[in-house]
Amino acid sequence: MEWHYSNETIQIVRIMLVDDDPVSQSLCRAVLKKENCEIKTFEDGESALVAWNDSQFDICILDWRLPNMDGLELCRRIRATPQGKLPFIICITAASDIGNLSMVLDAGGDDFIEKPIWAQQLRVRVQIGKRVLQNRIFAEQTKMQLEKAAANARLMEKVFNNSVEGIIITDERK
Repeated sequence: MEWHYSNETIQIVRIMLVDDDPVSQSLCRAVLKKENCEIKTFEDGESALVAWNDSQFDICILDWRLPNMDGLELCRRIRATPQGKLPFIICITAASDIGNLSMVLDAGGDDFIEKPIWAQQLRVRVQIGKRVLQNRIFAEQTKMQLEKAAANARLMEKVFNNSVEGIIITDERK
């Protein structure tokens, strides 16, 4: 599956919002609409995972406590998919414990927000997510360019090593 990015700047951010609380969903949707985001909402981890496998999302905002599959398990499953290394994942919970951040990171999450969610805090976290995504995209593009250059270098090495008579290299730019 190819990513929908055509350049280094992300124009519209596609967000997967998974929360079984309609009030939290409404608040997040209202804030994110102002951030040039395309938002798809889900009420449980299982339907979100099905959608993840069928679509591509740039940012995933996952409530920790969900019916059937909690947000941390959903995070692990997203990260386990071939396209799962790129999205920025934010977990949300009502539990206020610094140990939760460690659990989120261990599950593959990138950030953590405690409820109640403040509009400005969500905006800032999404903006951070956009920056991280741009860096990840740039890193992937650079990696592909380096792999291509390494393959070309290996090919040239084979040409030089298998040359019986020698090779003359000229500069045709003159």
